[in-house]
Amino acid sequence: MSNKESPLGSRNRHKDMHSKKKTTIVEELTQKIASGIISGRYAPGQRLIEADLVNEYKVSRNPLREAYSRLASDGLLTIQPYRGAFVSKPSRKEIMDLFIVRESLELLAVQLAARNICVSEFRDEAKEIAIKLSANQKENVSFSDYY
Repeated sequence: MSNKESPLGSRNRHKDMHSKKKTTIVEELTQKIASGIISGRYAPGQRLIEADLVNEYKVSRNPLREAYSRLASDGLLTIQPYRGAFVSKPSRKEIMDLFIVRESLELLAVQLAARNICVSEFRDEAKEIAIKLSANQKENVSFSDYY
């Protein structure tokens, strides 16, 4: 056993009675890189340098390449032959779609909250907010109207 433990965690090859499913090195690596992309550690358009990630995560190139492939299929990476893997840049349409989904979820959250509020004063205020949000959604307010 090595004194240095992998950043991906230790690997117990014996049956674990408490876990239903063991994750593989590739799954853990995919999750770590995806988290880095989502958190902004890896910026849109940034090239991910294979040698750096191999050293950082203490893995060989094969699991890293498999993780790249999975992330590319999820749309988080773009693989360019002979150039490498790059963090995908969201298009304007993808950003707009995210805002539409977020607005819908926020509206739903306010509507659910309004149903569960016991104090009538807050219930009425929450209903008013829900009505305003709903009206904005029906008017099809565009992101470009604000920027």
